[in-house]
Amino acid sequence: MIRICPRCGSKNIARYLYGYPLFDEKLIADLEAKKVVLGGCVIGSVEIDGEWVFSKGYAYCNDCKKDIDTPPIVFNKKKGCWEFYKDIVKEIRFSTYGYLSGYKEHVIKRDDGKIPAYEWDQIMDKLYSRIHIHEWKNKYADKELVYEDGEEWKVELILDGRRKRTYRGENMYPPHWRAFVKIFRDLEK
Repeated sequence: MIRICPRCGSKNIARYLYGYPLFDEKLIADLEAKKVVLGGCVIGSVEIDGEWVFSKGYAYCNDCKKDIDTPPIVFNKKKGCWEFYKDIVKEIRFSTYGYLSGYKEHVIKRDDGKIPAYEWDQIMDKLYSRIHIHEWKNKYADKELVYEDGEEWKVELILDGRRKRTYRGENMYPPHWRAFVKIFRDLEK
């Protein structure tokens, strides 16, 4: 189970319990301590390429009140079907700008021949299974810091079908930020 919320960084996480539970003393204590949240009796799943995939979160953040540890899937409205993010990301653009450090941009593409397919798959696995980028907030900003001397960053995931996901920040970063940056540093070697 996930140990830290990928949206807010909280460790105040509860696991979902699905189905019809036996309400014993331990479960009641875990519910009161917000270590467990009841997910209901209906186990949600969707079909992706002939495979049934669990579609709900495995955990809940008690601080930001969001489902987390969700499967990295998205509904394609044009096609009328669910898709794995890892299968539809075509390009990743990552840029930073700091007053003292200047502007830096990194771009990696799935099909440009510079990154072997197995390495691209490893990057997708890190982004979606470990870093949980699909659960990041759209914007991270520390409103108390003066921005003239801080750092701004932006991540754009270019998807099939002219779609994209954009995440950005100003002097504030999502959890697992260092692991995200390490992906690009390792590619520069």
